[in-house]
Amino acid sequence: AYPEPEMEGRSLSQFMDIKARSVTTGMWEETGAYGSAYDVFRWKSVGSWDIVPRIGFFVRFDHWDWVVATGMDIADLEREEQIRRDNLVDVLRSSLSDIRIAGSGFVLLFNGDNELLIPQADGNDLALSLAALSAPDLMDQLKLAARQGKVLQREQATDKGFETRPMEFTVRYFKALDWYYATAVFTDELHAPARQLVTRELIVIAVVFGLGFFLSLAIASHISR
Repeated sequence: AYPEPEMEGRSLSQFMDIKARSVTTGMWEETGAYGSAYDVFRWKSVGSWDIVPRIGFFVRFDHWDWVVATGMDIADLEREEQIRRDNLVDVLRSSLSDIRIAGSGFVLLFNGDNELLIPQADGNDLALSLAALSAPDLMDQLKLAARQGKVLQREQATDKGFETRPMEFTVRYFKALDWYYATAVFTDELHAPARQLVTRELIVIAVVFGLGFFLSLAIASHISR
């Protein structure tokens, strides 16, 4: 049985899999040993005589001495995967583009081909320019940092002419999608909260000492009377 009646009763031995075996012979042997099997092979496309790569699942029915299979073109799978990936990028773009880290820091997402999938949000005057962010040398350095598990530190151009500021990138690699996810933070903004905390502590200490000083003056004045 086959979606195209003209294929019924024809020998299929000329169709080969990725192991250079006849699909019918290879799957007859594997389903006989394991009951079922997957295979990737080249097969006639439905509706034409083009030979295209396909993936199939094969099941053995010993009672009838049959092998029943179902399969689909790998190109169809790739198109479906791309649609889902594009939808995922749209969802991530709508959420991640609005994230700000330590002031004007942001997140970015790019793939193994150095294509920027999620750039910085528009209107952030401290963010990197899109041209600078897409520079191949930056992408390559981020990939290396991901492999080494290190934080990348470099002088990075902003969108204010030729101005540069030190920036720190933390990056992770998602192998299944061939994506790199990174956080980008200007170094001065990253360390600003610590400086602000120290400043607040100094102010509190000064106030406490000031109150103690005036309290001691009041006590001394009361005693002198």
